[in-house]
Amino acid sequence: MSNDNQRSNHETDELGEIKKACEELSQRVSKLKNKGGEAMVDQLSDLADAIVDLKNKGQKKGEKVVKELSSSTQEHPLRNLACAFGLGALICLIAR
Repeated sequence: MSNDNQRSNHETDELGEIKKACEELSQRVSKLKNKGGEAMVDQLSDLADAIVDLKNKGQKKGEKVVKELSSSTQEHPLRNLACAFGLGALICLIAR
């Protein structure tokens, strides 16, 4: 359980970093409204690079989560099946 909590905290930290980077990008886009010409081209280039970096981070994070889920399913298939069933039942109850 402690390992799951540590992993969850680490994932929360990573998501916080991604959120912070998105906020910074938003601020940079706002600043672009007031700039013109060459400075704008430089800022857009930096912004494009930052977006690509965020995409790559998100993709790597997604691949890592899929690997962990796959490993967990192989180690504890019945537990994961029970969790999936319970989650599905909960969603059905909420959706009513």
